[in-house]
Amino acid sequence: MWYRSFVKARYAAALGLVGWYLILPPVNPTSANSRRSMDGAWWTDIRAKLKDWQVTESFDEAADCEIARDKTIEDSRKPRRGHSSGYQRAFRIAESHAQCIASKEK
Repeated sequence: MWYRSFVKARYAAALGLVGWYLILPPVNPTSANSRRSMDGAWWTDIRAKLKDWQVTESFDEAADCEIARDKTIEDSRKPRRGHSSGYQRAFRIAESHAQCIASKEK
């Protein structure tokens, strides 16, 4: 099913009908009954539906989005100085799962 969406997005992009979004999975506070992977008091929901992912940037061209995605993923792997909170660690996990998707319209 995702394949059909991907093909439709590529076809629409070829026609110049869509823009591109760089998205990250949601980072949420941990609830007492959560069974997802936890990071401190926060967790990154990489299995969330795409509609729940956060748009961080928008682009006119797929190639520009892919460049930004690659940089976001690369930056998520760099060591950071100082104390990292649970949220910061969970956000780095979210950055490591960055995706580019086609918007429905520009």
